[in-house]
Amino acid sequence: MFRPKAVCFFAFLNIMTKNSYLGVDIGVSGIKVVEFEDRGGRAVLLTYGFSNRPPAEFGKKMADDAAGAADLLKKICAKAGAVSKKVVASLPIAMVFSALINAQADDEKNLKPAIEVQAAKLSPWPVTEIVLDWKIVSGEKKEGGKNFSVLLTGAQKILIKKYVDIFRLAGLELLSLETEAFALMRSLVGEEKGATMILDVGGERTNIVIINKNAPTVSRSIDLGGKVITDEFARRLGIGAAEAEEVKLDAEKMETLMQSSEVLKELYGVVFRPVMNEIKYCMELYASQNGIGAEKIEKIILTGGSCLLPGLAAFVGENFKIRAYVGDPWARTIYPEDLRPLLDRIGPRFAVAIGLAMRSIAKK
Repeated sequence: MFRPKAVCFFAFLNIMTKNSYLGVDIGVSGIKVVEFEDRGGRAVLLTYGFSNRPPAEFGKKMADDAAGAADLLKKICAKAGAVSKKVVASLPIAMVFSALINAQADDEKNLKPAIEVQAAKLSPWPVTEIVLDWKIVSGEKKEGGKNFSVLLTGAQKILIKKYVDIFRLAGLELLSLETEAFALMRSLVGEEKGATMILDVGGERTNIVIINKNAPTVSRSIDLGGKVITDEFARRLGIGAAEAEEVKLDAEKMETLMQSSEVLKELYGVVFRPVMNEIKYCMELYASQNGIGAEKIEKIILTGGSCLLPGLAAFVGENFKIRAYVGDPWARTIYPEDLRPLLDRIGPRFAVAIGLAMRSIAKK
């Protein structure tokens, strides 16, 4: 059973409320929990909690040990003083099939057969083994009916069962499971117009999501994250992994040890080359899906536990000549202003959990 290295928490209100929701993000680096109260349609932060997982254990999927994950989740919620039992949780982008398709029908109520035919062609798994969901992005009248642009997603039933078991064992009510892409869109983009790319740099993986017309039209995941930076720092500087992990989040110390920001850029150029190639591919895929008249990607928003690496946002922006910056997932929420410095530090790690907890509030 996995035990947390550390659990941190801050309970803002110790009151009973029937109008709050938990967002739970179960990732390779640990579990993140956020609780928001629905106050007149605004998400008000009540509490949060998380567990840290050493990089050496990143390869072990927490969802494979439902009892262990449930036990850890219960401890986090207890230490954080969480009140609600209602949960929205996420499925990792890497484990979800996603595609933007065109489907024809005389009415959107009759789209299901057309969607299932395409799902059978595109899904990496047999359709009998997955749960399908879809969202209509747009519809255009055609002779004999309508042509719909549909965002199709699917996840294996066996994976969904693992997550359902975790929350059942934890004594929590699972309201919904959604992909990380929708949670990131909700917390980092909201109702903003224009095409936006989200670059979620986690410990083990980097997720790339392109948002257009209030939908994640492109979602990709690559098996490379902040751990490779930690390993490379440790190798170059001759230090241990734990010390390297601390160094990489200290901009001044890191640039001093690496001797200059130019050396740091060179390091990013080598280590993050596969990510840069994947970003380029996603841009090309987005352009091909949307045609010549596609909206240009206006900005790249960085998030995830490793996005605060010194100079990383500038490096990405310079490579693609697009404005790139670290996103603020708290921007659409209400929280105590005196906690802003602390929330800024943990925000990138909590972007998914924040978006999940906002789901039931945003839908009202």
